[in-house]
Amino acid sequence: MLRLIPYCLLLLLCASLQAEISIKIGNPKNIHFVDETINLNIDSDRSGFINLRLIDGRQEHVLTRAVPNTNSYSFKLPYIQNKKVSIAAELEIPQVSSPIWIEKSAHSTEARSAVFSSDSRTLISASESEVKFWDISSRSLIRRIDLSRFSRVRHVTYLNQDTIFISTAESLIMYDIGNNAYFNITEGVSSGNVRMAKFRANRSQIVFGSDKGFVGIYDYSTMNYVKKFKVSDDDTKNEIYSIACSSTGDSLLCGTYNGYVYLIDINSDEIKEFGKHGEGNQSTVVFDVSFSADGKSIISTGGDRTIRIWNINNSTERTLSDKHSLTIRSCDVSSDGKTLISASLDSVIKFTDFETGYSYYSYSYSSQFLYSEISPNGKLLAATARDGSLLVWDLQKAEIQNDVVNINCGYKFKLKFDDISGMYGEQKSAGIKVKHNYLAYKMPYPRYEIDVYAKYPSKNLFYRDEVTAGDIRYRAEGSTNSGIADKLYFTVLAGFENNSKIQIDSIICVSPDLYYFEGEESYISTFSNCIANPKQIIVDNAPQMNIAYENKALSIDIYSIENGEATLLIYDLNGRLVYSEKNVNLQIGWNKLLRNTYFSQGMYAVNIIFASGYMISGTSLF
Repeated sequence: MLRLIPYCLLLLLCASLQAEISIKIGNPKNIHFVDETINLNIDSDRSGFINLRLIDGRQEHVLTRAVPNTNSYSFKLPYIQNKKVSIAAELEIPQVSSPIWIEKSAHSTEARSAVFSSDSRTLISASESEVKFWDISSRSLIRRIDLSRFSRVRHVTYLNQDTIFISTAESLIMYDIGNNAYFNITEGVSSGNVRMAKFRANRSQIVFGSDKGFVGIYDYSTMNYVKKFKVSDDDTKNEIYSIACSSTGDSLLCGTYNGYVYLIDINSDEIKEFGKHGEGNQSTVVFDVSFSADGKSIISTGGDRTIRIWNINNSTERTLSDKHSLTIRSCDVSSDGKTLISASLDSVIKFTDFETGYSYYSYSYSSQFLYSEISPNGKLLAATARDGSLLVWDLQKAEIQNDVVNINCGYKFKLKFDDISGMYGEQKSAGIKVKHNYLAYKMPYPRYEIDVYAKYPSKNLFYRDEVTAGDIRYRAEGSTNSGIADKLYFTVLAGFENNSKIQIDSIICVSPDLYYFEGEESYISTFSNCIANPKQIIVDNAPQMNIAYENKALSIDIYSIENGEATLLIYDLNGRLVYSEKNVNLQIGWNKLLRNTYFSQGMYAVNIIFASGYMISGTSLF
């Protein structure tokens, strides 16, 4: 069983997890964090890839695709656009095995190409002088066709069971097998090597390149050229070695002897020198080119032993130089766009993750690989070798296990309120400031709000008008320019025998949402205006009031923790006020009040109300 578990520094409420999954994200709690580092622990004895997505309302953002070197991986959430989002984590384990079929005697000389029929049921392999049709399901030879009449076959492109296109050292031939008739497509137009030919997306036209930089698009149904191009005026080193068509049919790729890669826009006729593997010699030949599955990247391989990946939009280059020790002859991209398959003269085929560059499968053979191709249905890979062998792999779907956790996104910060010390009934305030480094013009609104969630442990400290001590739920408002500055107000209702440090659980943005901007550092800072390391006021006993009435003399002994004036109020049992006195001066500690006044016999309630609003009550029989 596989488990994928992230741990956050701030883990709070309950989370909603999908049922019947084998990868677990998080403890059963929601997460409040900003820029939080999440650690993934992977319990698996097989290597794989981690795919993480942020689901923000109806939008999805790809966070990362990575391969952990160990059974752990850490990442930071790069941006948040909503208070409530979900993180989807996926553990993807590729399924690759040894070849399902090796035909060692497929050809007596080197096998130069292997292509599939459009229904992926037939495999067509070619050597310099013959082409063979193979039934894939039975792994048996269907037919053999002698091509010795043609000059040194380079590549064969399959149209149907009766028609193939043969790339030779002198021309491109359209061969009608059933009628044993053929037509030289390049006659009178171009001469010399045609290394490779590929179909355009609609399969009604074939594209090829030859010596002297000539590229042609030929409609074999009308027997006419659709377009002709010449990629370079340098006739000595611009032989086209490789060619590829985009899935839309609008673009062509050409790799040349002189190490260059050209991108051709068929609609506008624009030819762009896109990149190069070096300066024209045998060690820089571009032996194969291809488009990525999404059409956003160009891939090329060559004699310099590198795989080069270019972004079509901005021409940025990524080079994989550690995959093979000799010339890389072929490269293919899986139908899902995740895997790059390379075949080399070092007798190795490698499966490399397209995004991370991590090679997760390698197969070594007894002969040099010359060519490889993926079937139209994306399920098979065929490769040919210099000793005439034909090899086939089953491209199985990766094993995928995933989980989704719903989270509330807040702000990561460091904050500690010092002790809020005070006297009985005293009103105290604790200031809080929230600042950010986001540029105001990037913020969607000029003002925003936050919710502060906090706990305070002292039973003698009350937040605002609460009846019982406990949690703080507070909303503050601030501007994008200056941040938030506000105060939390407390009332002290007893002495501080224990500390009253407030623990902030989280700060959550509520309206409007704060935005993260990818690639920027972010921080939230908070400050308290509480006194640092204050001396605690220790009261051994609760406030006491001793009352006595004798011979028309009222005596009140009271312990006060405040200096200042208080109010004395006395009520009878019917709740009627029978005595009142303001501006009663009290000092911290024991105070004695003596008043000469008359009270009839009965039970009375005596109340001392301090200037802070705190009241001490006592009853006595007069």
